[in-house]
Amino acid sequence: MRNYLRRVGLLALAGTLATYSIAEGYEPVNILSGGHRLQGTLCMPEGNGPFPAVVYHHGGAGRRVGGAPEDTCTALASAGFVGLAVIRRSTRPLTGHLDDADAAVDYAKQLPSVDPRRIGVIGFSRGGLLAWQQAASWRDLAAVVIMAVAVNPELDLDDASRINAPVLILVAENDTGSKYTRNRDTVRFTRRLVGALRQAGRKVRSIVYPPFQPDGHTLFFKVRPEYFSDVVQFLKSNLKGNKGINELSDSDLLVDSTGTDDAKISDTSSSDVIPTRTIAQCGVDTHQHLYRKKPFSDSAKDLISTMANVGFKRSLLMPPPFAYNRPYTFDDPSMNPSLLQITQTYPESFGLVGGGGILNPWIHDVVETNKTVDNTELMKFQVAAEAILAKGAKAFGEMAGLHLSAYSRHPFISIPANHPLYLRLAKVAAEKGVPIDIHLEVVNRDVLKIPEDMRKHRGKKQGQNCFLTTAEGGHNPSQISNNIEDFKELLHYNYDIADQLGKPENARIVWSHVGWDNTGDMTVDLLRTMLKAHPNLYLSLKMLEKPGACQVIENRPLKADGSIWPDWLALIKDYPSRFVLGGDVATPNPDRNTAANIAGTWALLNQLPQDIALQIACDNPKKIYNLN
Repeated sequence: MRNYLRRVGLLALAGTLATYSIAEGYEPVNILSGGHRLQGTLCMPEGNGPFPAVVYHHGGAGRRVGGAPEDTCTALASAGFVGLAVIRRSTRPLTGHLDDADAAVDYAKQLPSVDPRRIGVIGFSRGGLLAWQQAASWRDLAAVVIMAVAVNPELDLDDASRINAPVLILVAENDTGSKYTRNRDTVRFTRRLVGALRQAGRKVRSIVYPPFQPDGHTLFFKVRPEYFSDVVQFLKSNLKGNKGINELSDSDLLVDSTGTDDAKISDTSSSDVIPTRTIAQCGVDTHQHLYRKKPFSDSAKDLISTMANVGFKRSLLMPPPFAYNRPYTFDDPSMNPSLLQITQTYPESFGLVGGGGILNPWIHDVVETNKTVDNTELMKFQVAAEAILAKGAKAFGEMAGLHLSAYSRHPFISIPANHPLYLRLAKVAAEKGVPIDIHLEVVNRDVLKIPEDMRKHRGKKQGQNCFLTTAEGGHNPSQISNNIEDFKELLHYNYDIADQLGKPENARIVWSHVGWDNTGDMTVDLLRTMLKAHPNLYLSLKMLEKPGACQVIENRPLKADGSIWPDWLALIKDYPSRFVLGGDVATPNPDRNTAANIAGTWALLNQLPQDIALQIACDNPKKIYNLN
């Protein structure tokens, strides 16, 4: 006979009292898995079924069992679910344990008291890996909870696209090197899972709890009110009523964002709830190039596929900032087809940014040859700029103020940001209400010495000279003077023109590659000062998967462990309307992992409040670049 549960424990749930049994009151069961007999615990709620069921996958490998199988089982039954916890075989391979986990879910589905359309799973540690794999293979699961997932680099994150069920992922903030996980960083791996789900447009909620005791992994060793109330709320939201999984609406599948979560989520946590509108449905990468060693038509198809995999809907394509009498026009028919034709062929996937291949070398040649800039030259330049917009460009770019040369075919460009032709471009942009994307390595001191100053604080090539001077066979000069004051003049001029027209909102200059600092001067303090002083300044974040070999890593937004620096987080929170994303990857470049590099941006997005992440990825680009 089944032992019905005694209600002996009290847990707080969303400001009310709910009772969960964490004592005896369960039925031992035996389950067959591939000819092996597994011991399990079956816990039934009071009342008449059919009930939703939740299967608990414990942690541990070998003969060690991690977590609280029996107590979780009884607590689930007390909350109104059929609870089932099965002890897996003492096999270490993950696949062997997956067979056992599948047998447990199949057993629950066959119970006459269970509604097979309302099955959820909870996985702790290694059980979290199993829950992820099951969610990808059992397409009819209705809810998945993953707690302190074990770190396994071989887990297939691409499985995120095959997960139908809404997912809740929990971790303690200090679960970054537990003895139970062989000192692996569970928090960082959790962010990867959350990022993969969001990139795939799946429904996911992530909570990072405050540090728990000396070892955050132990938070889930017992049924605790700190997290279990969130689990029950999530399960009730997604296994509710008599609805089957196929009958649930989107609103049913989303957890209410109200409640006590905000108090429990740390500043470095993933955001709270994915709204109905996901980044995958609207996200824009505002700074992308196509790989030029194959037809653009092929590169464009590759980029569309990459965008789908990493979770962006649209990319703005632009030519690089060419110089040295090497103009590259975005509508050059020799490119077969041109960037212009690509954006016309795939209007839902791409937008055009022009000027880097026409206007940038124009300015560069004028500077190099010391050509006088008279009214005739200014008007010719203006006509060319307006023609670019007339052909469908959403902005001017990539324009270069200071562009350091990193290798032989990578040009060095140094043009004062207050050059008359730049000012004329700023005037056209203000009048037409379009932004300028400008590449400006910043020098916020009297003189930057190359290579002396650039041998400090580097990434992979720390101590080496990453930027060769002309004396060393490179393109860079021996030193560069301050350029920030010229940039301020450009910003002021752009804003003044728009303000005189009564349209200050028309003034928009996007500083590209922010967070990718090669000079050491692009500090958070400088960016904050510039944003405060210039309402028309916007920052395009370049956040590849890993820091560049020549990058000043101290000024990168992310720490070595992938978490965001508090001062960067504060800056973004203070100015959420002033940031966009700009990957700056030539796609598909066989020398780079394009998907991984673009996906590196998500390591930053996933640590922002969800409303801010959506604003940066979706709303800001639409407003700044006049996108439909």
